[in-house]
Amino acid sequence: MNAALTDIQNRFFAFLSKLEERMNSFTNESVATLSTLYHEDESDHHQGYHRLKSAVLTQLASIQKKADDTLQEKINELDDDGPWESKASFYTLRSNCSDRLQQFQERYQACQKMIEATEQPDYETEYQEILSAYEAVKNQFRCSQCGGPIVINQLYFTSTYITCPACQTQNTFNPGSRAKQLEGLGRSLAEQRTAHLRQAYEAIPSQLQKIYNQIHALRLSLHQQNKTVAADTENQIAQLQREYDQLNESSPGLYEKYVHAMFDEWNKINPAMQAEHDRFRQRMIDDMYKYK
Repeated sequence: MNAALTDIQNRFFAFLSKLEERMNSFTNESVATLSTLYHEDESDHHQGYHRLKSAVLTQLASIQKKADDTLQEKINELDDDGPWESKASFYTLRSNCSDRLQQFQERYQACQKMIEATEQPDYETEYQEILSAYEAVKNQFRCSQCGGPIVINQLYFTSTYITCPACQTQNTFNPGSRAKQLEGLGRSLAEQRTAHLRQAYEAIPSQLQKIYNQIHALRLSLHQQNKTVAADTENQIAQLQREYDQLNESSPGLYEKYVHAMFDEWNKINPAMQAEHDRFRQRMIDDMYKYK
């Protein structure tokens, strides 16, 4: 590209970088505020939280629209018959700016997900509260016959018969209503702890699409290039194709990594259910390969 086109591109890239900084800062501040509000909002159905979240998402959308509008006004509406070195260089500018906007859009979508994630319950805090309540119940457990203390060495979700080591009387241990909630909480907490691994796996389709679009754009440009430039372009296409293939091949491995990590956490939370969890784990992995 000539100096005029390069200057236009640099100014557009700088503009998007500033928008990204503003968007990232706004998102980080909003996540902290919304997370606190979600857990402190005592209104029906978290109405205060939802009003603020809606306002935050609207503000993010306005930033994203500003990026779209600027691409349209400053790049797409340029006349291709302007004082450019060639039409090919003009379309290179459009392609480069479109790719840069795509990167911005991906960051915008990530910010949206961060805002949406603030609505998740704080399973970790709930889990710790349940454990504390359980400790209080089990530490007070004594034999109904001889009054001797009975040590509880594992986590029970339901009422269980426990034999007194001193007099052999069978006693009913009731873990309390909070402990009974833990069985249902386990998977949600395990998924929350391993969400970053799931997100890495779920991000692959958009990454593959991005690489595909880059390859497609390069192939379209080939017919406008001389042999030397075309050879460089072919090398770029080959490199991108290798990246595409490697990323595509990594998808099952990332999924397995997430599944194993999630079930490992689940087993830590609900160790009594490990055998059932492990059968479920294997079914999830088998199904992934079956339908791939």
